[in-house]
Amino acid sequence: MYSWGVLHHTGDMNRAIRAAAGLVAPGGLLVLALYGKTRYCGTWTRIKRWYCQADEAGKRAAEDWYVRLFGAYLLLRGKRLKDHVASYRNKRGMDFLHDVRDWLGGYPYESISPAELDAILAPLGFTALKRNVKRRSGLFGSGCDEYVYRAP
Repeated sequence: MYSWGVLHHTGDMNRAIRAAAGLVAPGGLLVLALYGKTRYCGTWTRIKRWYCQADEAGKRAAEDWYVRLFGAYLLLRGKRLKDHVASYRNKRGMDFLHDVRDWLGGYPYESISPAELDAILAPLGFTALKRNVKRRSGLFGSGCDEYVYRAP
């Protein structure tokens, strides 16, 4: 069972994870990409909820705000937004502004830590095989952590 960046948008991620796990054949793999937990997840939930209810002018203003702040962040790190945007499609498979809209509009939004995921899957008999978990500030997004589990 493969679910890449979907279950955290269902409105009940824990239930969705258990449902996906129930579809895995004995000995099969459960491969997931889920938003990692950061200190800003509560803030992002509120921003995303607002963004999805905003009119078009509000959405464009939020996108502009995000891009400008992200550009300032890059500048502080000695990088240029223009260079980041120019190479973005090759790295992510979509253009930068589309990804900004995708991030801001991704609601419902839930995140999970590796320990929380283990607490859901271990009682179902799943064994963690592989993890790609990155520490992130969460200031400009939580990013997806990647997991591979084997079913009993």
